[in-house]
Amino acid sequence: MFCIIILWDKKRGAYSVSKKQKEILEIIKTFIKEKGYSPTIREICRIANIKSTASVHGHIKRLKDEGHITTGIDMPRSIALTKKEKSVKVVVNAIALMCAENKEYILLQENKKQHANESIFELPGGVIRESESVYGYLRRKLKANGFELTKIFGEDKCNELSYEEEVLTVFKPFCVTQSFNDNNLIVSSTILCEVDSANVKNDSNKYDFKWVCTDDLRAMLVDHQENISAHNIAALKLFCNL
Repeated sequence: MFCIIILWDKKRGAYSVSKKQKEILEIIKTFIKEKGYSPTIREICRIANIKSTASVHGHIKRLKDEGHITTGIDMPRSIALTKKEKSVKVVVNAIALMCAENKEYILLQENKKQHANESIFELPGGVIRESESVYGYLRRKLKANGFELTKIFGEDKCNELSYEEEVLTVFKPFCVTQSFNDNNLIVSSTILCEVDSANVKNDSNKYDFKWVCTDDLRAMLVDHQENISAHNIAALKLFCNL
């Protein structure tokens, strides 16, 4: 059994969508739903198993021309769906720390700007699953990328309260921020934690993760704040006492 997907445009009439473009559109929708922000071109390449970024740019252009998405100019994570649905997203981010050679390092994820030699740095994290605990999510998220948590600050004071058929989890994060994106409300809880430095290898920068010295992070927040994700600036400034 097979089907042909037909989309309707009031101005142009009916038109067909290629299988690959439909796949990429679904990747974008799923990514935004799970993480609260859009994927980069490289992330789309990795998920769709496409080696050429030029091919993805072509598919993105077609989806944009057909009115399914909008994009910014030379900006990472600027892809947006044209059909908006009101939603509330609960995001959990980690300020993951490691000490080495008497210096403190923080784990950041690096995303390259399109057509530029600059990067945007952001905290690891994403949208939590409905049936998953905050701390369970953090452990799963970081372990999937090769990092083992040894301590989560505040976990020992976490309480679970049962009310009828619901279980309420009471926890104290490092900080909570909220932001509005069109019709979406994003509530982000940032958790402070430590990573097992003994198991961190020299090649742990895989998956675009970088260990950044906290002194360098502080300087970046002062002099090059534009290179840090807007969703994480408030939490990182609080952490650096700025």
